[in-house]
Amino acid sequence: MSKKSLIVLFTCMAFAGSAQMVATVEMKEEVKGICDHKKVYAIFPMFGGQKEAVCNMSKEDIRTKLNEIQFIKDHPKHKDKGMVSIFVNCKGEVVKCDTDNKTKDPELDKQILEVFKKVTFSLPAQMGDRAVDSCILYSFEVKKGKVIYD
Repeated sequence: MSKKSLIVLFTCMAFAGSAQMVATVEMKEEVKGICDHKKVYAIFPMFGGQKEAVCNMSKEDIRTKLNEIQFIKDHPKHKDKGMVSIFVNCKGEVVKCDTDNKTKDPELDKQILEVFKKVTFSLPAQMGDRAVDSCILYSFEVKKGKVIYD
C-alpha cells in the first residue's frame, strides 16, 4: 500500500472516529409536555456533547424498589423480561412512562410500571449546551425471584 493510500485511510478513520452519533426517537403519537416532537433524542453519553437526563434515584434504589413488588414475592420462580420507556422533556419533567416490551404477565407489567412512574429527574438531557427532550429505556429481567436491572 502506498503512503498516499495510508494517509487517506488514516484521515478517513480519524473523521469517522470523531463523528458524533445522534439518534432521534420516532414519535408515533403526540406526547403532552414534550418541547419539540421532531427532536426527541436517545442519548449516547459515550459520544462527546451528549448528557443523559439526571435521575434522582440510583440504579441500586430502583433495583431495590423493583424487588419489593408483590408479584415478585408471590412468584419466586417466574422468569421473564421487559422494557420501560420514560420520556423526559427539555425541562427535566417526566411526561410519559410506559411499558415498551411487555412481560408475559399484565400484573407484573403494572407493578413494574408503578415503580418507574415514581422516578424523577433533576436535569434534562443535553446535546452540547442545550437542554433537549429524551427517551430513556430501562430493560429488566426476572430470574429466580429477583429483578435484574442494570
